[in-house]
Amino acid sequence: MFTLPTMCVVTTFLWWLPQGGYSQEYLWGWLLCALTTFVVLETATRNHLLRVRSQLIPSLLLLFMGICGFLHPLQEGTIVQFLLSCSMFYFLRTCDCQRPELDTFHAYLLLSLASLLWAPLLLLVPVLLLSQGVYLFSLQRRSLGAVFWGAVTPYAFWIVITFSLESLAVADQLPLPTYLREVCSLQVFLQHLLAVVSPFTGGFYWQWVIDLAQTTDWATFWPTLGAGLQFRLFNHLPESLALLLVALFSLTGFVHYVNQSYDDKTRVRMCHYSYLLLIAVLALWILLVPQHLSVLFPLLVLVSIPSAAHFVALTHTWFTNAWCILLFLFSVVVAVVNLVPSTFNLLLSIF
Repeated sequence: MFTLPTMCVVTTFLWWLPQGGYSQEYLWGWLLCALTTFVVLETATRNHLLRVRSQLIPSLLLLFMGICGFLHPLQEGTIVQFLLSCSMFYFLRTCDCQRPELDTFHAYLLLSLASLLWAPLLLLVPVLLLSQGVYLFSLQRRSLGAVFWGAVTPYAFWIVITFSLESLAVADQLPLPTYLREVCSLQVFLQHLLAVVSPFTGGFYWQWVIDLAQTTDWATFWPTLGAGLQFRLFNHLPESLALLLVALFSLTGFVHYVNQSYDDKTRVRMCHYSYLLLIAVLALWILLVPQHLSVLFPLLVLVSIPSAAHFVALTHTWFTNAWCILLFLFSVVVAVVNLVPSTFNLLLSIF
């Protein structure tokens, strides 16, 4: 019962450690992490994702967010992570529900709102539909209507506001500020829709309009083919180790839950299988388009923690216990690599 409060204190300290205080972007990032943790806690509690009394799922989220210093400032990926956590809260409520339309609408509405910030996120709609039909048993004709209206509503408001402001601007009745003139235009709307269906072609509009923290040049993160194979992972050692840690936790939780899911109730298994499907999709996405890692990495952290927490809380053999200890020791290494260099530079600047 003390695990979650302890992790809250530890994560707050890790958030403060690299810069010795809280700048505005770090403070907003910390508050957003707290909101995401609360949503994850509610989701895990209401759906009984762990069959023992444990708050390990939100605690693991705090662990990953705390040791990854590049996720501390407010940024695009953590905002999308928060909105996806809210979407999954409503999404899992549709399991075995006789009238799932309202929860379905809220789930896809939040997913669509997140896609306004990062357009390719709409590609997760078919994945969630597959989960609803195969695992959650909540895909009905009325549910399909709720999916459509939930996904379309934010874009419908956007296009209506765009046409209204453009007509007023043309009539010289409303002088538009520069920012509104850039956002509320038909060309920008079409560019955004193009980014949804072609996420593998490079950057898109919102990446340069919204000025959020970007601490890593993710475009140079992956090995590239030039005059030969140029490995650039070592140029981003903290991010590389963090990605390896989350990948190990994800793979371990995935394999463990597939082998040990028979002990859970049917509804709990269906909820976990929905998360496992998202793990597989996001992992494949990262392999295909690694330059999107700034957003995909927080999402992978979010969907990996239920199965990883299931492994940590319920494993009991000597081998799995040893592997669990090794994973947490590796977490300490990742924390040191991510946080100690900036902390050391801060101390040098002070003294």
